[in-house]
Amino acid sequence: MKLIDASYIITWPAVVINNVTYKGSLKGDDVLELMCSSLKQTTKECQYFLNYGNLDDYVDDYSTESGINVLLLVVIILVSLCIIFAIVMIIYKRKIKNELPG
Repeated sequence: MKLIDASYIITWPAVVINNVTYKGSLKGDDVLELMCSSLKQTTKECQYFLNYGNLDDYVDDYSTESGINVLLLVVIILVSLCIIFAIVMIIYKRKIKNELPG
């Protein structure tokens, strides 16, 4: 008895793209190629994949696209939080100092 019969597997995984069903042992690259080929306006990632066959070496530079570097944004947020924390601590110490008898 086959493993398929023993597992009660009736169909293989399937992907539907543009009302066309693709069945079988699908790999990620195969599905990506089908999806990219079916697009009317391809994306940068799809163009890269269709030209080079994989996305392993594809690097998208988000800093030039969004106008701000993600690392710079994280540093700004951390510095802002440290400044806010310092201000809160100063206010807290002054309040405690004013409440103590003496």
